[in-house]
Amino acid sequence: MQWVWDEPDYRFLDGESIGARKVGFTSYPRSGNSFLRRYCEQITSLTTGSSIHTHTSTSLQIMGLKGEGHIGDNAWIVKSHHPFEIKLSEKFTSGKTFICVRHPLDVFPSFAALCNTISHGNKTDFEFYRDYPEYWNWFVTKQAKLMQEFF
Repeated sequence: MQWVWDEPDYRFLDGESIGARKVGFTSYPRSGNSFLRRYCEQITSLTTGSSIHTHTSTSLQIMGLKGEGHIGDNAWIVKSHHPFEIKLSEKFTSGKTFICVRHPLDVFPSFAALCNTISHGNKTDFEFYRDYPEYWNWFVTKQAKLMQEFF
């Protein structure tokens, strides 16, 4: 599926190939990549792409990140969570890569909220570590293992 957008302020899918100048943008989930993508779009007027399939990131598209699921040669910056594997993610190559890093003590509560609210913007009314300590211990142990394995 190819998306075409009418807004003149964000250029995207204009047919011009970026080729080897493509920039990969990777991070552990909830490290701030959506915020930095939006920032890159605002300063460059270029819509960023994402290797994450739209079936799992529709909310980001609704929030204005129109390039979800697009990795073509006409997307300059493409987000991924490489090498972390997410189902249906597309593989792509890039000439350069930059990485967004956030402290795990900040990432884990944010990622737990995303997993449990299925929303990038909502927050729970409770604290996992205090109100659900067994779940929190399991979640942090699993995420720390994944972070060590992939990053």
